[in-house]
Amino acid sequence: SFDLIVSNPPYVATADDVERVVRDWEPASALFAGDDGLDDIRIIAASSMEWLRPGGVLVIEIGSGQGEAVGALLTAAGYVDVAVFPDLAGHDRAARATCR
Repeated sequence: SFDLIVSNPPYVATADDVERVVRDWEPASALFAGDDGLDDIRIIAASSMEWLRPGGVLVIEIGSGQGEAVGALLTAAGYVDVAVFPDLAGHDRAARATCR
């Protein structure tokens, strides 16, 4: 088991507009995660607790505006002390949760 898992999963919704320089450089599988951008985060939230020791921490990079939904997914999966942190522009950027 692990004390810490950090993930930068794909979190862009399929229909979201992505800057050309990003779209042309990154493979689609590294960017897009379903209609709402949460498909991979759903999998991580549902399965990562089996890898963390009690008290272990999960940190996930998330998309702007996804904080509430990601927080709900992590809470529903059984995590505690769920928090969402903004980037320097004030947009949702990371979520942290503790394995109970």
